[in-house]
Amino acid sequence: MNSKRLYWIDGLKGIACIMIFIHHFMLAFFPASYYGEGAMIHGNNGWEVGLSQSPVGVLINGNFWVCVFCLVSGLVQSYKIYNSNDFSKLPNDMVKRYFRFTGPIFVVSFIVFIMLQTNMFWNAEINEIVKSPWLENFYLEKKTLKDVIISSFVTVLFGGDSTFSTAFWVLKDIFIGSYLTYILSMIAWKRERKICIVHVFLGVVFYLVKSYMLLFVLGNYIAYNLVYVKKNENKYDNIKGIIYILIGAFLGGYPSEVSPDNIYRFFLVGNYTLWHELGALFLIYGISKCIYVKKVLQNSKIVKLGELSFAVYLIHIPVLFSFSCYIFMRLYEKSGKYQSSALISLIASLLLLLGVSFIFHKYIEKWCAKIEKNIMKKIM
Repeated sequence: MNSKRLYWIDGLKGIACIMIFIHHFMLAFFPASYYGEGAMIHGNNGWEVGLSQSPVGVLINGNFWVCVFCLVSGLVQSYKIYNSNDFSKLPNDMVKRYFRFTGPIFVVSFIVFIMLQTNMFWNAEINEIVKSPWLENFYLEKKTLKDVIISSFVTVLFGGDSTFSTAFWVLKDIFIGSYLTYILSMIAWKRERKICIVHVFLGVVFYLVKSYMLLFVLGNYIAYNLVYVKKNENKYDNIKGIIYILIGAFLGGYPSEVSPDNIYRFFLVGNYTLWHELGALFLIYGISKCIYVKKVLQNSKIVKLGELSFAVYLIHIPVLFSFSCYIFMRLYEKSGKYQSSALISLIASLLLLLGVSFIFHKYIEKWCAKIEKNIMKKIM
């Protein structure tokens, strides 16, 4: 706990981003896994329909994994501040947060702009086969450089604009949530536990207005407990941790689109976002208690995946709508086998996504960081 970095959190961020990609892949190629019986069914014996409201569906429930990603983002940032004894660099961190987002967003948006100009998206063509009500709604018209600039530097972070990627909507919440995290961390820094009444108050407010800011409050609260609350470890911690993880996974499987007719129908509140937020809370708190799961997530390869998480999140939609769709189309044309074509496309897309994300992280993100550093020298 003396470390200022929780490596298991890095691993969890990487897994969350991969799960979000798989969710979008399933939404594109097996829409019944999300929409249930009302969508086109492609799997043998209609296994997607069952998955649409099964607790196992937590593995492909994109909203749940977005909640996990938001909560751990707040936790990591809070944990770093709570372990700090010097706030002198905090104003710089708060200013450069904007540039930390906008540089990579601009690069991805510009790439999408070029791809639109050169007709490199195949989602409209293959949707005649897959019949996904989600897949047909994006990259249908060309954009201008003005659109790229305004979207990248203004409307994505302040308006949730999804023009250049349908996944960009959550970046607004992550960006604004980071400032909420800064404020909460400074308020609660080295204070007695009664200060957590602020967390309770804000938690109730954000629940009532149905805001994802609740996740950043929860992440800050977990960080506070990890740093300041004395822990009495016992032999049952691992067991309790596993139980919390299972509860979190069960809540995370609550369907986002389907009205459940199984055990989930007994939930008194039908707000799936609430259950996913609580699921993320139980999952992450459970992992923090379970040393065995933390050891797995702290594996160097999984931690490396966490380092690529921002790049994976930014890039995965353009990869899906171009490469994944094209590979599937060609395979299906030759074989006529839907499921095997989709599976090969998924595997190939994951490999490409990881490769491109590695390059993006190593070169583009670091290049953006240098520009950000120069800008900060000028203005701060």
